[in-house]
Amino acid sequence: NQKKRVWDSFVTHAASDLAVGIMGLGVMGRDSAERLRDLGFKVAGWSRSRKHIDGVHCYAGEAEFDSFLRRTDVLVSLLPATAETDGIINRETIRKLSRKGPFGAPVVINAGRGRQQVAEDILAALDASELHAATLDVFVVEPLPQDSPLWTHPRVTITPHCAADSD
Repeated sequence: NQKKRVWDSFVTHAASDLAVGIMGLGVMGRDSAERLRDLGFKVAGWSRSRKHIDGVHCYAGEAEFDSFLRRTDVLVSLLPATAETDGIINRETIRKLSRKGPFGAPVVINAGRGRQQVAEDILAALDASELHAATLDVFVVEPLPQDSPLWTHPRVTITPHCAADSD
């Protein structure tokens, strides 16, 4: 609206309207889950091994991965880089995410490792409206090459691997 010089409000959603799913419940994932929970989001987490966080539904292992995805409107990846997590944010994973949230399609946020996302799958899912938006902080090649289509996609937000820079 600002670019068009249009004075018009836009739809906002209460935190309680969104189911956030955090992949990776280490130090950053746990802290993020607790803070989002305290803000009123419906928060769940998934990790390889079972974790317990008050007020956060914790899923574990491959057997519970699809259940975790089905309840998730906003997928946040804070996973470590391992052979098992390489390429985990792919078209198959995106297609398993919830379509019941207020955006009608899920959102992906990757602040974990670039190896976890398949950029071509994210772009294809955005173009097919299987994904509402993506915010990406990490990439396989950094800095992100100037010719990457991620830079210009209207529903992609790029940050320069700075998500963990905080006090």
